[in-house]
Amino acid sequence: MSLTVNLRIYIINYFTSEKLRHLIPNQYLILTAYFPAFVIQISIGMLIPVLPLYIQEIGGGLELIGLGVAAFLIGNTIFDIPAGFLSQKYGYKKLITISILIQIILSILTPFASNFTLFFLLRFVIGCGIAMWSISLLTNISNTVAQNKRGRYLASLGGIHRIGFFIGPLIGGLIGAHISLQAVFIAQAIILMPLFLFITIYFIKSKKENITLPKTIENERILNTIQTNFPRLLRGGTAIIPLQIIRSSREVLIPLSATVIGLSVDQIGFVIAGASLIEMTMFLPIGYVMDTKGRKWTSIPCCILLAIGVSLLPFSDTLLSFTIISMLIGFGNGLGSGALMTLGSDLAPPNQRSSFFGAWIFVGGIGGLSGPIVVGQVANALTLGIASYCIGFIGLLAAGGFYFFVPETLKTKSENNETHSNPT
Repeated sequence: MSLTVNLRIYIINYFTSEKLRHLIPNQYLILTAYFPAFVIQISIGMLIPVLPLYIQEIGGGLELIGLGVAAFLIGNTIFDIPAGFLSQKYGYKKLITISILIQIILSILTPFASNFTLFFLLRFVIGCGIAMWSISLLTNISNTVAQNKRGRYLASLGGIHRIGFFIGPLIGGLIGAHISLQAVFIAQAIILMPLFLFITIYFIKSKKENITLPKTIENERILNTIQTNFPRLLRGGTAIIPLQIIRSSREVLIPLSATVIGLSVDQIGFVIAGASLIEMTMFLPIGYVMDTKGRKWTSIPCCILLAIGVSLLPFSDTLLSFTIISMLIGFGNGLGSGALMTLGSDLAPPNQRSSFFGAWIFVGGIGGLSGPIVVGQVANALTLGIASYCIGFIGLLAAGGFYFFVPETLKTKSENNETHSNPT
């Protein structure tokens, strides 16, 4: 029997097996978590091909492009810990509703920002709104999914993010090229408006109780949570911070590298969408590998391939070579589907999840906001090519962090049964 036939049989058996059933969440999670995540990621992805160009349009140089892209990440990171507290106190329903409303209002205001400072502030506050949504979302899923299934559930969430990032750049690139860069922000708000109405009406009609933690846990001080879990945060940070640096750097390196070789806004959008297409096809098998082999089996190759990909960007001089390298970066990032969320979910103490997630995402956010800033400053002082090499080296540091410092957090079946007597 040929290798092709064997591979075909394996794929058919996998996708028709009972293992796939565990990936399908209940209706409540689909409507209030996965569907909103899909729409929100489309809206965020719309800005990827146009944001660096828009910052240039309002007078920003390379150093301000990095800072402008990072504004969203800075707000997201700074507000992660307060978002953990708000998630504990007020629950998932209120936070997602407020988050979407913030995004709609400020997206409408952003294209009317007359200077970089005002633009930065608006993007900063949008990042704060996203933090409320993401922390409460992770807490919701982690509280209801058994540890030996989290990799699949959270990799599926990562896959939904990537599907949004596939559709978003296509829409944003076309609008930016054929209407205007400012119109992309307005379109972003228009896409979010039906989601806001749907989620508000659904929550009003829903009988399901708002998900909050018990009062004894709600009153747990966040600083105490950080102090108690500092060793976990420190060890995880050795890998998560450099991983998030290289991930967020793509949002500056890829569009700017494309403009160097003369690509248009819509071409940039198509290439980024193509890379996201590769990423979004990988979340099912990657989640399965994480839950059977271990978290490191996917995280370390992810870091290495991302490092190679961004280091090759300076060698792209045609649309074809740029597309191939971008696809390699997409494949590498796809290997890390759900890596940050799954590791954080594994490390989080059951009675302090919201607080821990606030601190955990804050740690990752330090890397996320650093990436565009590093690219902008190094490119401004030296060249964009050297900035790519620097980010590639940081990717190798991330692989080393996962290998040497981060423990394997996948538990055995007996260990999982002891800690999850009622898995979903």
